[in-house]
Amino acid sequence: MKQAIIIGAGLGGLECGILLSKAGYRVTVLERNAAPGGCIAGYRRGGAYFDTGFHYAGSVGPGETLDVILKGLGLDDLPWKPLEGEEVIAEGRRFFLPFGFDAYADALSEAFPHCQASLLSYTKFLSEVVQMPLSHFGEGRAMDLFSRSACEYLERTIPDPLLRKVLCGASTRLPYAPELPLYSFAQINASFLRGAARLAGGGETLVRALVSTFEAEGGTLLCGAGVSALEAEGGRVKRAVLSDGRTMEADVFVSDIHPALTNALLSPQALRPAYRKRIASLRQTGGFTGFSLRFREGAFPYLRRNLFLAPERGTVWDGAASAGLFFAVPPEGDFAVTADILVPGAESGGAGRWLSAFDAVLPGVAEAVEEVIVSTPQTWERYLGLPQGSAYGIAKDFSHPLSTVLSPRTPLENLFLTGQNLNLHGVLGVSMTALYTCAEISGMPFVKKQLGI
Repeated sequence: MKQAIIIGAGLGGLECGILLSKAGYRVTVLERNAAPGGCIAGYRRGGAYFDTGFHYAGSVGPGETLDVILKGLGLDDLPWKPLEGEEVIAEGRRFFLPFGFDAYADALSEAFPHCQASLLSYTKFLSEVVQMPLSHFGEGRAMDLFSRSACEYLERTIPDPLLRKVLCGASTRLPYAPELPLYSFAQINASFLRGAARLAGGGETLVRALVSTFEAEGGTLLCGAGVSALEAEGGRVKRAVLSDGRTMEADVFVSDIHPALTNALLSPQALRPAYRKRIASLRQTGGFTGFSLRFREGAFPYLRRNLFLAPERGTVWDGAASAGLFFAVPPEGDFAVTADILVPGAESGGAGRWLSAFDAVLPGVAEAVEEVIVSTPQTWERYLGLPQGSAYGIAKDFSHPLSTVLSPRTPLENLFLTGQNLNLHGVLGVSMTALYTCAEISGMPFVKKQLGI
């Protein structure tokens, strides 16, 4: 039986582990931390559970893209709790945005009747893009949209600047910047518009399901097993050297860590200088400052929607301040236990500013908070190994799609990459990338068969 080693037990690493196990490999996943999960793992403090990089997911309804992928992996009974919609506060006005393309367009057309035709064109486009991952899987059709500007598309399609601000209101979903590709913008936003849900038990539930399925397929997960080097011979990786000095050989190696960190595990002779320089030169997306809130028992009701504050001045495209409030793990009762405020970038003003801002639209939320736990991009870098605390991985650039959208293949024949740095970020993006990685190893027909497409 062929052996496969996967470096990193994040979402992409565990998904690749399941798929390669199903393909007949004996798979070992090596994780440097004491527990698996990476960005989708949470933590406990004071008797409460807090999520980190995972709060909700889109495209999880029956037959939707993420639903099809998870079922293809064997995860078909996760306890998703649908959300009722999202709320964006922009320029002193509140906009409740229901899920579903028609309902979404109708709600915004009521607020912006002069933009009805533009909104219909916009939602029609998004509805076409959201079907691309499975309908055109493996065909590379998305690259055309990766080479177009999301900002320019919005300015051309949506004439009202306030409406554009509302459409970009869920500012924590994307690394908004002038170079953002249209495909990233459309696919991520469209996947949520098809319906979004939180997961009972939070990211911890997803991690447990992934590990259980992986081990049921015969895989082995080793935590506290960091990789210090990859030794290559004749254009192939021969073995992984662990931090404790142990070595492990395999036929195939998959890295679920950052490509630059992967390159650092290899000797200077193993890779061409040009490849190393190219990867090292890629820009990272920004990180988050997070304020994890623990509420007093019974002090504030649980809300089945997320709230977003659009910038008061400027736009998300020029880095103006914005924030999202996510009521975390669905509780058993009617009251919230925890929530998170996420602010793109390094926020030095503390939680008070943002608690006050959200209290203005949710009276009583600030007073209900018993404890605030702060995380910064440096926190993410330290604990998750993300360069500069990058929340979305390597920045994609519509003007340079071929160099910023990475292939799972590397110059070494049996070393492959996976994770958010390659294609798209988020649960859907990472899951799609895991499929692409495994298709390079086991063939596209095998992956399509697993998905039933």
